Amino acid sequence: MQERQGNSQQKRKGATGVIATTTLAEPEIQAILKVGRKLGVKFVVDPVTENAALDTLLESVPHAELMIADFLPGGGVGARPGERSSLSDVGAKAASNLSRTASSGRPWSELRWVQLSAAGINQETGSAVWRESSHVTITTASGLPSVAMAQYIIGMILLHANRVDRLYRDPRDWSIRRELQTQVLTGCTLGILGYGGTGRRTARIAAALGMRVIAIRRSTDSPAIERYLTPEIQDIDTVVDATEVWPIKSLSRLLKESDYVACALPLTSETRGLIGVSEISMMKKGAFLINVSRGRIVDEVALVEALTSGHLGGAALDVFDVEPLPESSSLWSAPNVTLTPHKAGSYDRLSEFMSGLFITNLKRYRAGLGLLNEASRDRGY
Repeated sequence: MQERQGNSQQKRKGATGVIATTTLAEPEIQAILKVGRKLGVKFVVDPVTENAALDTLLESVPHAELMIADFLPGGGVGARPGERSSLSDVGAKAASNLSRTASSGRPWSELRWVQLSAAGINQETGSAVWRESSHVTITTASGLPSVAMAQYIIGMILLHANRVDRLYRDPRDWSIRRELQTQVLTGCTLGILGYGGTGRRTARIAAALGMRVIAIRRSTDSPAIERYLTPEIQDIDTVVDATEVWPIKSLSRLLKESDYVACALPLTSETRGLIGVSEISMMKKGAFLINVSRGRIVDEVALVEALTSGHLGGAALDVFDVEPLPESSSLWSAPNVTLTPHKAGSYDRLSEFMSGLFITNLKRYRAGLGLLNEASRDRGY
């Protein structure tokens, strides 16, 4: 563990912070430390990959006020980011951890802010910090992976429309050229479930391909606004947005009209199991489903049945009910499905984008301003 000192000559009261995330490269860590010195923040740098290690780290830094990490302390699951369980799965482990931390005085008692490297929060809702420490503000990386995830969605649409997956099986067989003709996307409809950052970036790229784009979101009364945007995201957002945005009660209409359906919703009690047997049956025959959000939003059994029967033309799944996807899953043998290991939100500029968000929020925190990308315990994301 390496302790890095801030500027002791700062007139304002100093603060102690922890850099526990594994997502930052050394140049970005140095950039944070430089800003920290100017703001009177002393950082302890110790990237950790397990919850027990994070709790131990906080015990060694008892006055830590702020932190950037890959997960919240007090979860007790001990898994790497992306493998942590949601509230319904924590069960006895979380209860045991809550009891342990309660008796030990909770090492995060002085924490006031945690910046997470993940865009979603559902995998952290079993943590004691989320459930019982409302004094801790939690901010996420929401919006940062949106460009990468939009590229994934569009990439899978192009893969399917150009029949690349089937053509690639045997490129020496030229007899299939007539059978596997390219689907012209101009005039096709893309339905997007969830119109946050990923949905909006996807919509703009799809519109450039001549697709009609429709979307549903929780609230249509006010425009969706992201409070932190990189310059690259801002450039994409300068394109006029012609998407038809409907309330979530219009889900059935969206499913019936869409040639492609992309799921980009957060996992909450309202969205869990949203796409089930009934909803899949509403989809157009031959439609294509893409899921980059959370596996538990889609009924995998119903999806396999629709793929096997030919009702759906295909699917691309980056997320699953259980991760990693078990060898016993029937998805492995389902026809016309592309499976990827929860990588749609992984991208080569993660360290750069993450440090930019954290530094922006660090400056706001020290100035007493509201933080960007704050997660809501009431909404669940």
